[in-house]
Amino acid sequence: MNSKERPTLGGTRIKTRKRNIAAPLDPAAFADAVVQIYLDNAGDLVVFTGGRTQPGTTKPDEGERHPYSIIECEPKREVILPSVIYIQKILRRRPFLIKNLENVMQKFLQSLELFEENERKKLAIFTALAFSQKLSGLPPETVFQPLLKDNLVAKGLVLSFITDFFKEYLIDNSLDDLISILKRGKVEDNLLEFFPPTKRSNESFSEHFSKEGLVALVEYNEKKIFEVKLKEMKSALTTQITEEVDISEVIENVKVRVRDAKLPDIEVVRVLWDVLMDAVQWSGKNQQQNANSALRQVKTWAELLNTFCTTGKLELELMYKVQMQCYEDAKLMKLFPEIIRSLYEQDVLAEDTILHWFRKGTNTKGSRQPPLSSGMFNATRDLHVHLVRDWPHHCLRIENHPLVRPASIICKCMAKASSHSTSNNGPHAFDAAFVRRAAVLADKSAGLTSPHPNFGCVITTPTGAVASEAYLYAQGTTPAEAQAVAAAGELCRGATAYLNMEPGDCHGDHAAVSALVQGGVKRVVIGMRNPLQHLRGNAVRALRSQGLQVDLLGEDLTSKVMEDAQKACILVNAPLICRAASRVPFSVLKYAMTLDGKIAASSGHASWISSKQSRNLVFELRGRSDAVIVGGNTVRKDNPRLTARHGGGHMPIRIVMSQTLNLPEEANLWDMSEVSTIVVTQRGARRSLQKLLASKGVEVVEFDILNPRDVMEYFHDRGYLSIFWECGGTLAAAAISSGVIHKVYAFVAPKIIGGKNAPTPVGELGMVEMSQALNLIDVCYEQVGPDMLISGFLQPLPDILPTIPSLDETYAVDPTVSPYESSIIFFYKTWDPYGALSNFSPHPIQMPDENGDNVTWLSVEHYYQAHKFIGMDDTLARDSIEKIKSAKSPEEAAKIGRSMQRKRPDLVRPDWDNIKIDVMYRALKCKFSTYPHLNTMLLSTTGSVLVEASPHDLFWGGGRDGEGLNYLGRLLMKLRSEFLGESSSSCESPSIAV
Repeated sequence: MNSKERPTLGGTRIKTRKRNIAAPLDPAAFADAVVQIYLDNAGDLVVFTGGRTQPGTTKPDEGERHPYSIIECEPKREVILPSVIYIQKILRRRPFLIKNLENVMQKFLQSLELFEENERKKLAIFTALAFSQKLSGLPPETVFQPLLKDNLVAKGLVLSFITDFFKEYLIDNSLDDLISILKRGKVEDNLLEFFPPTKRSNESFSEHFSKEGLVALVEYNEKKIFEVKLKEMKSALTTQITEEVDISEVIENVKVRVRDAKLPDIEVVRVLWDVLMDAVQWSGKNQQQNANSALRQVKTWAELLNTFCTTGKLELELMYKVQMQCYEDAKLMKLFPEIIRSLYEQDVLAEDTILHWFRKGTNTKGSRQPPLSSGMFNATRDLHVHLVRDWPHHCLRIENHPLVRPASIICKCMAKASSHSTSNNGPHAFDAAFVRRAAVLADKSAGLTSPHPNFGCVITTPTGAVASEAYLYAQGTTPAEAQAVAAAGELCRGATAYLNMEPGDCHGDHAAVSALVQGGVKRVVIGMRNPLQHLRGNAVRALRSQGLQVDLLGEDLTSKVMEDAQKACILVNAPLICRAASRVPFSVLKYAMTLDGKIAASSGHASWISSKQSRNLVFELRGRSDAVIVGGNTVRKDNPRLTARHGGGHMPIRIVMSQTLNLPEEANLWDMSEVSTIVVTQRGARRSLQKLLASKGVEVVEFDILNPRDVMEYFHDRGYLSIFWECGGTLAAAAISSGVIHKVYAFVAPKIIGGKNAPTPVGELGMVEMSQALNLIDVCYEQVGPDMLISGFLQPLPDILPTIPSLDETYAVDPTVSPYESSIIFFYKTWDPYGALSNFSPHPIQMPDENGDNVTWLSVEHYYQAHKFIGMDDTLARDSIEKIKSAKSPEEAAKIGRSMQRKRPDLVRPDWDNIKIDVMYRALKCKFSTYPHLNTMLLSTTGSVLVEASPHDLFWGGGRDGEGLNYLGRLLMKLRSEFLGESSSSCESPSIAV
């Protein structure tokens, strides 16, 4: 802070391990200071209209005008905007004043006729900016409802005001944003009421707003008209089918409506199928009755379908419609082959159409593949049996069709969320299905790579056919959006992209957004905003600024089916959401117990409580985690390996938590050949064993006071997203009491062991009444072999859309100050702020080899790890270099290099300790010289100390308590000085004083 007194969120500054922070936190004192400064200089909160707020008068109030009054300024947004921002700051600190603002706005809107035309324009600009800046808590009905006064509407004042409002608001916002506030203002369906009665027609609406340059609003209105006509046709058709009107009369009535409303044939086909299926009397449990009812309906109204399916394209659309509904509706899940067969027999679908459907399904760039459950998988396989048995063999061979491959299931809870929405066949069901498919895709890398956020992308053509699908394999690999756009090719033009989560520009290159824009995607549907504060909303704004329509589930798209789809998106990135909102990783407690609640016999013997099927599922769950944690008692009694045991892929780090370090000197966990082990303990515990473990390569981390909360905060700082707890009852109780456990997996075996002293899954929690028991949320039940798996959340996931993001609070008060402005800048994981400074950021570099030829490395880390073995005359060393070079991500490259260095230290070049700083320096220099946006980011940190916030790396990082050498940060600061031209000629070598 400078010497001039300014209001701050806190009084004094406190020195901490990582940074200087303001403390104590006192928002109330800050707000009082801001308000007092204003009151000392102005004296009134009514800043926009001076004194002219009294309705019903014939002459504006006279008297001294407020210095901030917009009535006295020019009708320009840049002049009026400061007033809006000022009010925003006041309201953030004094939210109760919002009622005063509402009253004032209602008064001047009801009194529009008292203002001159130029003044009304200023008021319209102010109102638009108030909503554009999301003025805290201002309800839209405050603006729109007072305008609907007959005398104001009749004089055309409202139309003029609302037109200026629309034009100003759409400068910074999309049409979707405008429609959203119109909906909240309860006027979305009544826009014609802003017009004088003599001009209240759709033709006048189109003419007026086209003349004003608001073509998008005209197109939206035409779309609404179309939807109304479609709804009317659907309602009339439903009535006729329910009343069993003669089919010829139904066909004639549909033709008349199609001709009068000029409805597209493809929409008519969709409506016909929806209405026919909605009219079926479904049974809740009797699947055979459902099958008979559906097939009877198809046969009864086949002539109706045949009349309007006049081309192969329309037949194909009907087939897609049936396919999608069979996925969406649990009652139809197994009826797909029977329905298609019946439509074929009734001459609604031609043989060529079904063949075309199959060929498009096997084409990766043109396939339309909704996510299929195992039930749909079996149904599609049955279709193959029916068709091949009764048709010529050359007509259809479907055994290799992509639709027969069941999609992976994130978890039973996600499947449960999907099933809740299967009966909804409204306009949102199609979007929801593809968003859920994106979530399923995002989960595909689980157990293969970790940690990283999970991204999936599905691109569909304007007709709804799937053009491509992709998912992020690992942190640092090609974004899912870029992969999908490349796979779709020209089919991207005018397409819709479905994403489970808002893209994150973790690397400063906007690769995902650029791919969608350059590919020609027209619309993007996003399951949830990015939970990371520094990334949230950035991609949405960037896409909308490029003219793409962006719809967000829960905001722009709201319905039960959308809520369920968003829940699937939240579940697949639950670890990231948890880490973003708290200082602990997402923790899952797993245990297996007998029917009488024992995890072992009284003797301690516990092999095996659960079945082989359950144990195999545990291996899979381990593989989805970044680390597995056990207590000392588990190590002593069970001697576990804690591996994923699936041959390749991700192997979670093993963590042993022991307060006294009473552990055996020989244990399976000390075998570091496959995966690393970390032991956390109390400071000073068994120094001799610590030395022994260190000699075996086991990392030992000491805590002043060992407790689950501090341990989890430590591993949060190391970048871990998820932890899998497989501990005994004592440690489980401590973890639950500390509030670090988020989810529970309990395998219950149909066995009874008894025993007064037999251990239970959870130790003493201090609860004495059943009313104190902890209830699980979103409980799921699944039979695994003979066992029952019960899972659920012990605490709800953090809210992904907080009302006032704490990280943005300073920025909201003073937009000129970055929320990350600090004299010390910490960086570590690539998805965190300034993550692109890391050597793990996925920016390929070209470096000369020993022969002078340029070689491309996928990241600085790839180059660094490979150079441990460069020049060694050994086949295994050369193989390691090639494996590192071809690794898909920097994390995989590091894993290969570190593992080989640990197993075969003799393969590491003998001068490695002397040259590794120079190797890193040259690679970093190449990276920041190659990418201008990274160079800009580095230079933007001028004046700040750069520290790699690695709590365990004492060489490249700053260490847990600031004791690390921070060589990576120092190399970056040296490069920054060189780029700024501040280095002297003597600094040509990368030597750094310790």
